[in-house]
Amino acid sequence: MRLYLMTIFLVKVIYFLSTLLLLYDKSLAGMIMKNLLLICLLSFTLVGCDNQLKIDGTNEMAVKISIEKIRDTLSEDKKLKFDDSLNTVMLNSIDFDELFKNNKHGSIKYEDMEKLEKKFYQSLNGKTADQVISEAGRIKSNTNKSAINK
Repeated sequence: MRLYLMTIFLVKVIYFLSTLLLLYDKSLAGMIMKNLLLICLLSFTLVGCDNQLKIDGTNEMAVKISIEKIRDTLSEDKKLKFDDSLNTVMLNSIDFDELFKNNKHGSIKYEDMEKLEKKFYQSLNGKTADQVISEAGRIKSNTNKSAINK
């Protein structure tokens, strides 16, 4: 998305400069317009390269559907890593102290569960399979470091 916005900005700047040059030298402006066309084609090609599927964390159904679509594109080995990583990220998103602080008898309210789910969905929103796997690796390494320090 950032590449797309930068491309649009660059195209507008070059277009503005070429219209200014058109007032002074038509041959130079024509050359700049050809370069502008080349930049546009190249940038739109690059924007199309970012076609990795991402998790849609807007709601439960969107998360489930997008995770299934991602899983369908992965190899068996990577599916296992992805599933394990989803579990790690999910468990990391749960704050057990916060969950039980208002519940003296150890019961969890439905509203608290909904908040937990939304927090988990938001933590996954917009991430690719590789990003989820790397985040799980980071979480595991941080957990291992804190366990060693104790």
